[in-house]
Amino acid sequence: MQVVKSIAAGMLFGALAFAMPFFLLKVAGFIFIAGLLFRLFARRRFGPGWQGKRMEMMDKIRTMSQEEYETFKASFSKGCGYRTQSQTVN
Repeated sequence: MQVVKSIAAGMLFGALAFAMPFFLLKVAGFIFIAGLLFRLFARRRFGPGWQGKRMEMMDKIRTMSQEEYETFKASFSKGCGYRTQSQTVN
């Protein structure tokens, strides 16, 4: 009985070792394709130079006077404008 268990365990291990590269390639391919899609959509969303623009905006905010900063905050207090464009102003 012990010999049968050892043979079954060896066959199971051999089958897993034989099939493992197929599953590893599938997982690696999925991760590769998901990474490409993420890069594609992130590039579309932020554009090619979005980090430089972000840094420029941060520098601009740092160099503002207190009055300029208060008017800047007041202009963005309602959001970016996506929600407020469809609303009518009374």
